[in-house]
Amino acid sequence: MSNDGSSANLRPLLIASLAAAGVGFAGPWVLGFNFAERYSVWFAALWLALVVAAVIRYRAGGLWLLIGAPLALYWPGAFVLISVACKHDIRACP
Repeated sequence: MSNDGSSANLRPLLIASLAAAGVGFAGPWVLGFNFAERYSVWFAALWLALVVAAVIRYRAGGLWLLIGAPLALYWPGAFVLISVACKHDIRACP
């Protein structure tokens, strides 16, 4: 990030997006795996909304928020993989 004023304005969005991604990722291990089913997808949606808002507002500078993608998309990705496995072989379902 550059040292102009726009990077300082991006910092709160970056912190908020990393917090949303971190809670969505670590929540199931801290609060139980029912958390993943109920809330991790919502935290991923919040993270995505923050990324879209940052890209609209800061253009290429907003792409820094993509650093939280692995954390934010872990559980939604796992749910997609489980549903695909269940679709192909019912015995693969947990």
